[in-house]
Formats: sequence, C-alpha cells, structure tokens
Amino acid sequence: MNCRFVNCLAGARANGASDEATRQTLIENLGFAARLALSAGIMVLIEPVDIATLPASYLHGTADAVALLDAVGARNVSLLYDVCHMHAMGEPVAATNRTSSHPHRPHSDCRLARA
Repeated sequence: MNCRFVNCLAGARANGASDEATRQTLIENLGFAARLALSAGIMVLIEPVDIATLPASYLHGTADAVALLDAVGARNVSLLYDVCHMHAMGEPVAATNRTSSHPHRPHSDCRLARA
C-alpha cells in the first residue's frame, strides 16, 4: 500500500472515563502510531469533527486539536482541518485559514457541499 497520510479519528470517550484519562490515552496512542508511521514515511492526521456529525467524538475543535498535537510532540502527527466541520462548530474558518501559521496545520479539506 502506497499511502502517505492516515487519518486517525479520536473516537468516543469510554464509558465512565474522565476527560483527562481519555486525553492521556489519546496522547499515548497517537505517540505509538507516530513512531510506527515515521519509519514508513507516513503522516498521521487527527481531525476534529463537529458535534452534529459525531456527537460522541472526543475531539471537536481546532484549539483542542492543536493542544493535543503539542502534547504528542511528534513531527509526523498533524491536523486535518476540515472547513465544513469547523464551520459547523461555529469557528471562524476564513480567519483561521488566513492567519494560522501553526506548524501542525498544513492539511486542509475544502470540500464543497452539494445540494
């Protein structure tokens, strides 16, 4: 398989798990995935998804995703910024795309919704 990017969705919080336990598990799992992917030249992507699309997902916003990436600290883990999801969350996507120079956000998904 010739794949340079893998999208790792955060998934839902386990029943009864605290926010901190969930976050720590996600950091550890992303670090593990990053180490395996690095030798194959693969970029691991995380994608915050709006609440309406994935209500149980742990990761919904850009700021939380960037904080997570900073905690993981792996150069091959990055943010997949889906404009549609972040617009649905009420984030100022045009301003975010125009002003963001964060090193973790080189990948944007600018799909257009069709009626």
